[in-house]
Amino acid sequence: DLFQEINDCYGNYVGDLTLVAIAERLLEIQKQYYYRLYKMTGDEFAFLFDKKMELEELYSFIKNLCMEIEEQPFKVHEHEIFIKVTVGAARAEDIDSINLKEGKWKSLATHADMALKKAKKEQKHFVIFHESMQISKEFETNLIWKKKLKDAIDTHRVIPFFQPIMNNFSGKIE
Repeated sequence: DLFQEINDCYGNYVGDLTLVAIAERLLEIQKQYYYRLYKMTGDEFAFLFDKKMELEELYSFIKNLCMEIEEQPFKVHEHEIFIKVTVGAARAEDIDSINLKEGKWKSLATHADMALKKAKKEQKHFVIFHESMQISKEFETNLIWKKKLKDAIDTHRVIPFFQPIMNNFSGKIE
């Protein structure tokens, strides 16, 4: 989380080296859990397990993963960088078969991403996707309202107001 702060504080080069260090640590953890590791966009990684995982096993994996990443700093050049992790997860058996139409891997990635967004929004350490959450319904509602708002702005049905900031010394609006 907040990986942009690492880039802003230490520069993109150190940020890139931090991502490499994270990937190396994830590959070490992989020896214990046997997953396939993928580098996604930005500062995101994905894990794909070839076997079915029970919920307790998935909870255990996520807790151990977070502990392994967060408790030991990453040493990059002279910097000690602590990382906070947020996880979104999805299991094929928790996704309605209708939503698996894109293919299992893509659908799992999409649903795990929805869970990740929900975890970040709710400031939780992790969320495991389940159809009962109706996350996709929430996203659909957001898209509908974004369209309605854009249409209202485009057709001048929204009148913006503002509270000016006045300079106490000059009496002018700044």
